[in-house]
Amino acid sequence: MKNGLIILLTAVAAFATGIGATLLSDLFLGSDYFMSEVLISPRGNYRATRFEEVGAIFYCNEVVLVTQADLSFSPKHPKQYIPYTVFGASCSTRTRIQWAGENKLLISYDSGDDGRKPDDPALRKTDPSGKVAIAYRILPREEMQ
Repeated sequence: MKNGLIILLTAVAAFATGIGATLLSDLFLGSDYFMSEVLISPRGNYRATRFEEVGAIFYCNEVVLVTQADLSFSPKHPKQYIPYTVFGASCSTRTRIQWAGENKLLISYDSGDDGRKPDDPALRKTDPSGKVAIAYRILPREEMQ
């Protein structure tokens, strides 16, 4: 009985240490950012950036930013771009971006492998300046190949 308890406590301690290490690595190491696409608007005033944010705690977000063309996204300082986020969803959501004019960005997406739609607060109607309208289109998964 005593040996079984020691084995159980050892297993629990090892599991807790693993989770603790993962949480600490995410806290101190942060996330990795992978650029997927950068599109400049037709007249060159705006930049739409699509990227993936992958964290150590097994999460992944697909994000679209809209900024002035001279402000480019840098993975070294991602938090400064949070205000420019116009779209966010899990990475299982396939996403496409295209300019439909100088002041209109079209974001097409599907519901992802898990069938969940992006959170409503992550779907902005304009960029932070209010000068670029954001339109959304949900497409069937097979059209997003």
